[in-house]
Parts: sequence; C-alpha cells; structure tokens
Amino acid sequence: MLLTSTSEDIHTSALIELLENQELFIFIRQLTQLVNKLNFSKLQNEQWTYYYELGIREGILNGQVSKKMANANSMCHTYGRSKMFIKQRQQKYQHQFKQIQNDINEYIKQAHDLIDVTKIMNMINNLIYKDQ
Repeated sequence: MLLTSTSEDIHTSALIELLENQELFIFIRQLTQLVNKLNFSKLQNEQWTYYYELGIREGILNGQVSKKMANANSMCHTYGRSKMFIKQRQQKYQHQFKQIQNDINEYIKQAHDLIDVTKIMNMINNLIYKDQ
C-alpha cells in the first residue's frame, strides 16, 4: 500500500530497496504509527471542538440535549455533557497532539543519513490520508 502512495519523485524500486532493509523498515513502520496517532488525536480534538461550538451556538451545554438533536449531530454517546467536561476533553487531546508531535520530531532525529525523511513523511501522510 505504501508503494501506491509514492509520488513521481521517488521510484518504486528505490522504495523497495529501503523496505528490504530491516532497520529502515521498522523505522518507517513506527513513524507511520506515530503519524497515524497524531492524525487520530487531531480528529478527536476537532470533534470535541465541533461539539463545544455546537453547544454554544444552540445553547445546549448547560442542560441535556434532546435525543433528536443528538442523533442529528452524531452526538449520541456524548449526550448531555457539561461545558467543563468538553473543555477537559479538548485540553486532553490538544496535549496528546503536542506530545505525539514532539515524539515524532524526536523519532525523526534518529533518522539515518541514508533516507530522506521529507519524502518518507510525504509517503506516510499520503498513505494515512488514503486509509482514513
């Protein structure tokens, strides 16, 4: 699947050579997992932000949300949450996003001189965006 997400500037044969190296393969796989976690954390934060903004706009954060309103806005599992709870969730996912971003930056510093991290990151992002 990573091969299908490669761009024209990196040849498939060069990527195959990279992936045949066990150490580089593990590096790329772990980097892919970190980037996927980063995107998932970002998505969770966006969902809680949307829920918060909807609550402010509709004036529903202080009380319960009707089941009809919850279903219409895909909020069934967060039915009737308080403003404080939503803010805590937003802060949790913002902190998680920053932590994972720092982990990625630290992990990239370990990259070998043999690989172009920018190209690898582009391929990983293309792969993850296709999968999501």
